[in-house]
Amino acid sequence: MKLELHWQILIGLILGIVFGVVFPTNFKVTDDSIANLKGSKVPDEIIESIVIHKDMVPKTQSEFVKDLKKDINPEVFDTYGKTILKESKYNPYLYYVGWTGELFMRALKMIIVPLILTSIISGVANIGNAE
Repeated sequence: MKLELHWQILIGLILGIVFGVVFPTNFKVTDDSIANLKGSKVPDEIIESIVIHKDMVPKTQSEFVKDLKKDINPEVFDTYGKTILKESKYNPYLYYVGWTGELFMRALKMIIVPLILTSIISGVANIGNAE
């Protein structure tokens, strides 16, 4: 028995919501994130002020940003904040299911160019007589 497409989409949406609620993406400073920050050209004095957050309980993005802004200058956070957040994402389960999203996005990008090209060719071919 094959499910209709709209039921497949609904089941996928519900599973995505459940996964997001059960395994939320938190932020935590780990040894890997510190090593990646050093490779990202973040100044050592900023990394030293972030190290105090190492081995703390994972936090939501708003809590993590609030704690970081207490320890580093807000202007410095504006400069390096995106890099710090990117390297501090912590969701150990994301490794096991993240490939599906990456596969979907690559397939979507792969289909866009031929779709646009065939739409343009079809539109030009259907113009017919200019009168």
